[in-house]
Amino acid sequence: MPPHRFALPFVCVLASIIFLPGTLCAQSEVPGVGTWKLNVKKSKLGDEKPPQSLTSTIEAVDGHARVIGVRIDSDGIRTESRFKAKLDGKDYPIVGHSYADTIALKRIDARTIERVDKKAGKIVETSLTVYSEDGKSSTTTGKASNYRGENFLYIVVNEKMP
Repeated sequence: MPPHRFALPFVCVLASIIFLPGTLCAQSEVPGVGTWKLNVKKSKLGDEKPPQSLTSTIEAVDGHARVIGVRIDSDGIRTESRFKAKLDGKDYPIVGHSYADTIALKRIDARTIERVDKKAGKIVETSLTVYSEDGKSSTTTGKASNYRGENFLYIVVNEKMP
């Protein structure tokens, strides 16, 4: 099985948990600061096998969101992904993924974030995340390509950890 087979849902999940309204850091306007966990049962990741777990930590650093995601795939293999980005629609590097090398995030409104991932300048994934009013969950819908180059749609649900 190719090593990047499960990378798409990993980043899809990261995209959906980054910027949650109502949890602003006192030092900046980066929403979503805290620790988040994928709700596998409520999520639909195309025909890809779901991971055993995915936990992400978001910190506010110099006006950016620094995101570190730790994923345990269905075979028990641990991977880590990280990026630091603003909500300005510009490309920022993402590390830990074979299918994407940049991420661009843009706030649409107080509860909606648009995301575009690229590899060598070519768009490989797009998504839209909408956050719950109570700040306890988020839902991301998106379109990506799997390791076979086939497009698929996904829905990712995340919950904030206490």
